[in-house]
Amino acid sequence: MIRAFIFSSYYTAFTMKRELPLIFIIFTFGALWNHCEGQDTSLNAFLKSFRHSFFKASASYLSNDVYFGRRDSVSIPYITPSIRYYNKSGIFLNAGASYLPTEKRIDAGTVGAGYIFAANRLDGEIALNKYFFSSQSYNVKSEVKADAEAELGYDTGPIEITFTSTASFSDATDIAAGIGIDHTFSLLNDDLEITPGFVMNGGTQYYYDAYYRKRRYVKKRKGIPDPRIITAYTLDPGKFRILDYEASLPVEYDISKLRFSFTPTIVFPVNPNTIVRTVQPVGGNPVTKTFSEKISNSFFWSLEVSYKF
Repeated sequence: MIRAFIFSSYYTAFTMKRELPLIFIIFTFGALWNHCEGQDTSLNAFLKSFRHSFFKASASYLSNDVYFGRRDSVSIPYITPSIRYYNKSGIFLNAGASYLPTEKRIDAGTVGAGYIFAANRLDGEIALNKYFFSSQSYNVKSEVKADAEAELGYDTGPIEITFTSTASFSDATDIAAGIGIDHTFSLLNDDLEITPGFVMNGGTQYYYDAYYRKRRYVKKRKGIPDPRIITAYTLDPGKFRILDYEASLPVEYDISKLRFSFTPTIVFPVNPNTIVRTVQPVGGNPVTKTFSEKISNSFFWSLEVSYKF
């Protein structure tokens, strides 16, 4: 449901130099078409439950950072404290910093703003976000400077359908789209919620090409330094393709102003990239090889505690 995405935020609106992929147009039209009569959505209830503006402070742990099914060869667990402000109008602000305990450094940070809304069975979000990554970060998203997203959710009753469209900015502009379904089960007088969901994501991958060019084989990485000089890039990063399928099972429990959240996620990446890698050995001739990258399913989980005041 839309709450699973409510705290993501994005930096600026985007312009496009090429036509949107057909799937992008179809999903957008379908989401807007579903703006019709119905009962209040869960997000609408969320907004109505607060008559005043409020803050939310949280601390979370992520076992590994995976982005559209792609991940670095080294696990990236994050400890992230964050602060969020919600205005009763629907405007929100957020800021956070992610600490990487395996490297003992602040690896990433974000600031952002956005707006959430709900009308009948339709709810949504528009948001802007600016990212900051350590120069030593090997996160696959580390070359993304900012992104922007629009999201729409439609509550059919048995399930909620959510569509997202995203523009992210690295060396070039990436376009991504996702469609998901979920259903919330409420227990213990609505204090406990379990929301199994499934998402399909597609997009271009200029950010991933920039990661391979600038981050993937840098020498400042955990482990033994490689004396060779290695450079690499991906072929056809501007091609729109399905990137992954994700299944998750968020569990949330409320105790007064405290909320405990646990989210296990399984990711099934598809359509591996073609990589061109050149290895310059010490005192030898460079060797260039073209190959299909190895991708594999990932399991990761997050745990968060938040306090509303």
